[in-house]
Amino acid sequence: MLVSLVYQSLILKRIIMRNLKIYLVAMLLTMGTAVFANTNPVKVEKPETITEQIAELLKNPTFKVEQDIMAKVTLMVNGDKELVVLNVDTEDQKIESFIKSRLNYQKLETTATRSQLVVPVRVVPGA
Repeated sequence: MLVSLVYQSLILKRIIMRNLKIYLVAMLLTMGTAVFANTNPVKVEKPETITEQIAELLKNPTFKVEQDIMAKVTLMVNGDKELVVLNVDTEDQKIESFIKSRLNYQKLETTATRSQLVVPVRVVPGA
């Protein structure tokens, strides 16, 4: 009888310990996922396309623009994801130097590299 009671208490302890381990693991998994879940993601608004990024770089010229000025900019994105201006097709030398100084070797958020692009650029008064 005494052996049977000891045996039953050992079985009961094993069952309790097994259940306790299961509950402990479940609780740790739940708490771990809650800790690593990012509940408040920080949204950084960056231009998505290359043309939007170029427009952002060409904002606020340092000179006064009196009329709309058009230019065709031929550029390339190098392996370091930097813009390289190959050609600026415009009649205004001031615009050409402005575009080259603002765009050359500026980092971009893009996956396209080593591709040549032709981007029309329009500089407007008050921009």
